[in-house]
Amino acid sequence: MENEFNSLLSDSRNCFKECKKNWELIVVAAMVGILIGFLASLDFGTDTYKATTVISSSAYGDYSVTESSTKAMLNYSSFIKTSLVLNRAMAMLDYDLTQEDLEDMITIDPSAMVTLKISAVSENPEEAMDVANAVSEAFVVEACNRLGDNVVSVLDHADEEDVKRERNGALTQWLIRIICGIACAILFAAVLMIRRLSSKKIVYIEDFTCAGEVEIIGIVPKFDNEKDREFI
Repeated sequence: MENEFNSLLSDSRNCFKECKKNWELIVVAAMVGILIGFLASLDFGTDTYKATTVISSSAYGDYSVTESSTKAMLNYSSFIKTSLVLNRAMAMLDYDLTQEDLEDMITIDPSAMVTLKISAVSENPEEAMDVANAVSEAFVVEACNRLGDNVVSVLDHADEEDVKRERNGALTQWLIRIICGIACAILFAAVLMIRRLSSKKIVYIEDFTCAGEVEIIGIVPKFDNEKDREFI
């Protein structure tokens, strides 16, 4: 057990020394990772904004009527991203957006169970607000056409105060670059340690002495050429 511990301690020490000896290469690997992160983060430099509207069932009566109307509204939420709703929303907007653009911008959150949230994300805060409102209005029209007049209504429209920044572009870019730099440095250090552990060469003096437990009596040098022998 003690020998295994000493062997593990020796391997750990050797790995640390290997990384310390090649610290400049590890730094270079980190710089390469940052460069890779710089290239990978070019598309994340712009801030994005999110605007949210709230839709609810406007049917009133006894509990069963309200519950059935609410369930119908939530069930019809799957129609929000259909061409029927999106085309109607596009007709309300003055932006050059396609149906695919609206599909990518819109998210639906029916988790509240009694209300339905429709959100739009865009690099332009005003565009996000207008898209969220237009899609909500288009959905209300289509839902009322199928469920009955005034069964569904927009409870809360998106306005400038409700628009929130969804992503900080500059911060996201630097996080990607730092993560890539650290990952590359760790990967290169791991390669150095694996190479050291798999090598049978004795490099450090501790390998001779079993981590200092055996005293060295003497060392027999090995010369690569005659010139080195003459120097001695």
